[in-house]
Amino acid sequence: MKDWYVPQEQLPQPTFPHLNLSGGVDLDPAEAAWANTDGGAPTVYSIYLLSVSGAPPQPAAVTELEQALAGHGWSLSVSSDRVLRLGTQDAANPPDAWVALQALKDPATAGGLSADAAELVKRLSLHRLAFIGMPAKEGHAGAQRAAVASPLIRLTRRPVDALPGRRRPVVAILDSGIGRHDWMNEALDDQPDPIHLDAADLGWQAPGAVPAEPADFDGADPRTHSHAGHGTFIAGLIRQCAPDARLLSMHVMRADGIIDEQVILSALEWLVDRVRGAETDPQRFVDVVCLAFGYYEQTTEDSHHTIRLRRLLGELGDMGVRVVASAGNHASDAPVFPAALTALAQPGTVPRTELISVGALNPDLSQAAYSNFGPWVGFWTVGTALVSAMPLFGHQRLHREPAANYQEDKLASGFARWSGTSFAAAVTAGMIAAAITDDDDHQITPDAAHGRAGRALDPMR
Repeated sequence: MKDWYVPQEQLPQPTFPHLNLSGGVDLDPAEAAWANTDGGAPTVYSIYLLSVSGAPPQPAAVTELEQALAGHGWSLSVSSDRVLRLGTQDAANPPDAWVALQALKDPATAGGLSADAAELVKRLSLHRLAFIGMPAKEGHAGAQRAAVASPLIRLTRRPVDALPGRRRPVVAILDSGIGRHDWMNEALDDQPDPIHLDAADLGWQAPGAVPAEPADFDGADPRTHSHAGHGTFIAGLIRQCAPDARLLSMHVMRADGIIDEQVILSALEWLVDRVRGAETDPQRFVDVVCLAFGYYEQTTEDSHHTIRLRRLLGELGDMGVRVVASAGNHASDAPVFPAALTALAQPGTVPRTELISVGALNPDLSQAAYSNFGPWVGFWTVGTALVSAMPLFGHQRLHREPAANYQEDKLASGFARWSGTSFAAAVTAGMIAAAITDDDDHQITPDAAHGRAGRALDPMR
């Protein structure tokens, strides 16, 4: 696999936004924590896990690192080829992966390690639990969602034979899944021409960190979950822009906005393999990938996770798949990844169909105050006060209820208003899919895919 999106040398030191790392996030303190890591990059991570890059860790080296952490009262064991697990016998002394990583990298500790153990420490990093991480009013979902009543808009699509390209472009959505909604027309999903597919039904098996709850549904009351309905809302925006497209849902995010980094990498690896198979089976091709999340990174040149991420996204771009990534909602010019990969890459390491980053505009086309910005943001689309689909979450009422005040968090109508760069990215992905739908060239070859992806951006430049 080629080393795509290699960062430029001597990138300027970003000034990261000052975030409230303790308030409003649905984090279980027994599972996760915030930290301003090296250079001040705000990160959510598992307190129990450390990620391992490269070869599987050797037991002897792990034992040596465990001994180095003995003063903290924590154990260390191999959880998988890519993950080490911290443990404790004292409930009052829970482990903290960030503290452990700092301790292992401390010169006083590192100087006493064997060559194998020191080499393993170099391959360790925090195990991120969230890419969105912050609540909806602060994260990539932007302003707080609110229930609305929408006119009875029926989204119709043309038969495949009536499309100029004679095929439906496929938009992959890596998010919280797609819940039940009339716009998704689940009654027809068992037919040969479904509106959306679920990657789990096509063979993708995510690592164990994926939640067990159904797609975009977290019980009958979503009000305590900041991102409940996020994937369905994005799917609705794409359908409004490109009703003839097909959606491919990959359920990677919980209703609280938490995403395990290994789940994202697993989903992208599966997508790369699927698109490669399109050479013999054109139905496997994916035209657009919508990534409505991001994270801050201090050192992109040596981050194990970011290296794998940029290589996978580069492989997709090399095959003509357009990746669309949201810029983030912290009113900051600090680069967010993966959105900033293209702008910060060395020449010659960007694929022909490059990843594009999207910031949010207000309805009057002014830049949204919450949107991240900077030269790394390539496209701007309205992302504020958008209306789209929302699961009913068990609140649907068939009869008039007694008098009550309006409750914006009582999502009973199947629609909501929401704001954020997540949704600007979704609208952009939908507009690209609509342009591809009307493109006469329907061949599934890299050259044809690159051509379609390029022409689809022409109206947006």
